[in-house]
Amino acid sequence: MPTPTVSRVTTAAQRSTTLPPTKRFLSDLEDETLYGVPRKTLQNWRVLGRGPRFRKFYSGVRYDIGDLEAWVESLPTGGAGVPSSAVRSA
Repeated sequence: MPTPTVSRVTTAAQRSTTLPPTKRFLSDLEDETLYGVPRKTLQNWRVLGRGPRFRKFYSGVRYDIGDLEAWVESLPTGGAGVPSSAVRSA
């Protein structure tokens, strides 16, 4: 029997119960914990101009929770219900 895979990505409901209600900005370490995106990936995306919006606070980088949620919602989703036979290959 195969073992179930555990997703590192959490749902919005799980994130809202994990964070204090007054917390607005997250560090890349907190972002990694809540969203499952590795810290190094976030650093690389910042250099490349990709990923979620961020703000610099002195020497630290912080992510606004609203910006993170908007970024997550903008990501493509799968399972559109289109059979693979209907997808044209290039």
